[in-house]
Amino acid sequence: MSLLKLFSILVVIFTLMISGCSSEDETSTPEQPSTGVTLKLTVDTNALEVDTNTTLKVVATYDQELMSKASDINSSTEDVTDKVEWIINDKDALEIKKHILHTKKDKLITIQAKYKNTLSNPVTIEIYKVINGHRLPPEPDETLNNSTLLGIDSNNNGVRDDVERWIFVEYDHPIVQAVAMQNTRAFQIILADPSKARETTKFMENQTDCELYYIFQDPRKLITRDMDLYKESRPLILNTKERNRAYYEYNQALSGGVYPGRDRNTHKTRCDFNESKILLGDWE
Repeated sequence: MSLLKLFSILVVIFTLMISGCSSEDETSTPEQPSTGVTLKLTVDTNALEVDTNTTLKVVATYDQELMSKASDINSSTEDVTDKVEWIINDKDALEIKKHILHTKKDKLITIQAKYKNTLSNPVTIEIYKVINGHRLPPEPDETLNNSTLLGIDSNNNGVRDDVERWIFVEYDHPIVQAVAMQNTRAFQIILADPSKARETTKFMENQTDCELYYIFQDPRKLITRDMDLYKESRPLILNTKERNRAYYEYNQALSGGVYPGRDRNTHKTRCDFNESKILLGDWE
């Protein structure tokens, strides 16, 4: 066999091998066939209190080709809410029965509907808890909350969300909750800039005076002498090295100063909340 003929045969074999590989690559990632269905999930409200209901609706829209092939499809759209499979990131937080969603615990939840191998748009629902008329913020992500000095305060009321939630679970009476909230607000202010301790210590003094009023002067004795809201909340407030360091710097900045006592008759005026409104559930 001549070298020229042998070379020609090798070229043909090589060409066939390349062609085969190309063909195999093309068939290894085929396009996914369209289901011919799109799903639209809607909810009456995206924010609900615990133990309440809302209505869901899932509408399927079919393309013409699918309609012509399926004998059970008579319209281009259909309410399929009762036919879908529900995908929920925390099934303990809610339950769904047909069109009705019932909330069970406070959390941010994402739900989707699945029908005929098609997923709907995701919908996020905030389930919140109300205690003594006060709407609690959602439980913050622990890592994110502790990654900064002041943490997460999603409702911008001057109190870190995790501490706020703890206060309303730990204490029952709204006045005690309000005093504890003032205590935490004072901490947040002094921690934000310890170098300004001589200016911001007044917020800690006001908190102390307010608490003293309810311990010694308020006849209801809502805060007893064996309670110390400052000490009880302090471990949670100062739960990172950065926060402890800022508190240490605050105390260092105050060292050597002289701070006169305050008139006990003005103790109640140091409270930063309106007692009458708090008792009516008005926390604004």
